[in-house]
Order: sequence, then C-alpha cells, then structure tokens
Amino acid sequence: MKQHPTWEDIINLREKLIEQYNVYWFNNNLFHFSWWAIIILNIISIFVLWKLIDKKRLFELLTLGGITVYMGVIIDTITTNYVLTGYPTSLLPIFPSFFVSTNFILPSVYILIYQHFSSWKKYLIATIIFGVVGVLFEGFYRWMEVYEYINWNIFYSFITYVLLGIILKLIMNFFKKQQV
Repeated sequence: MKQHPTWEDIINLREKLIEQYNVYWFNNNLFHFSWWAIIILNIISIFVLWKLIDKKRLFELLTLGGITVYMGVIIDTITTNYVLTGYPTSLLPIFPSFFVSTNFILPSVYILIYQHFSSWKKYLIATIIFGVVGVLFEGFYRWMEVYEYINWNIFYSFITYVLLGIILKLIMNFFKKQQV
C-alpha cells in the first residue's frame, strides 16, 4: 500500500484533469455568450488603449503592460492552483487558464493609470479607485460566470489590485533609474 502519490500518479491525474477540462470547455465555453463577451471586452480595451496611450512613451508603457500580464499570470496561477479562484469561462481550453478574461483589460487600465498619474500620491489614489472599480467589475464577471471566488473574497481582490499597482510603479521607477 502506497503512503503517498508518486510522480506518475500526479501525471495521470493531470491527464485526466485536462481531458475533463477540454470536454467542459467545448461544451460550456466555446461560442457561448460569456466567451463572446470576453472577446468583445478585450477588443474594446485594446482599441481604447491604442486611442489613449501616449505613443511617445510606447516602449515604457508597453513594458509596464507586459509586466502586468506576467504578474497577472503568476497571481492567477497561484489562486487557481490553490483553489482560491477559478475561471468557469475561458477563451482557450488551457488549464489553468493563461488566457483569461482580463488579458488585455487589466494591463490597459494600469498603463493608463501609470501614464496619467506620475506623482505617487495621485497614482495611489487612482490605483485605490481602480481597486474599487476592479472588484465591482469582478462582480460583473462573476455574474457572467467568467470568474468565481472559491476560497477568496472581494477584500483580497481589492488588496491584490492595489498591491499590484504599487509593485508596478516601483518596478517602473527602478527601470527608469537604471536608464543611462
């Protein structure tokens, strides 16, 4: 009798999980209303960002956007792997989903906040306001069954949005100081 699972046991469970997830995704995600809504909201966010982004600072701002995506993937991987949150609807059948509902929305918002609020005080106020708006938007995503809290709550999300904004500004300030 085994006392603990082997690596082979883990691989077998992962294979079963992805097989089940693919069946779920094809039957419950692809071409459903929420799936289309994710696509449309992301396209709108890209369009709005392109209209509002300061093209003279494009490299700097898109760098911030890339860091936002990277950090978002880390946060989503941790929260989904530890069953804190989940994405019942996803654009692609990848588990955990690296192509989630906010792929372009979240970086677009942080880019615009960073672009328009250079002082720490104004940036923090804008980030806190976004934290409130972000959790309200999460409520909409939860209603559409795109996102769910499992062992998570609105307060954790708010803190995550604010901390992410602060970390992004710290990283960008560090990069700017390193420029020659």
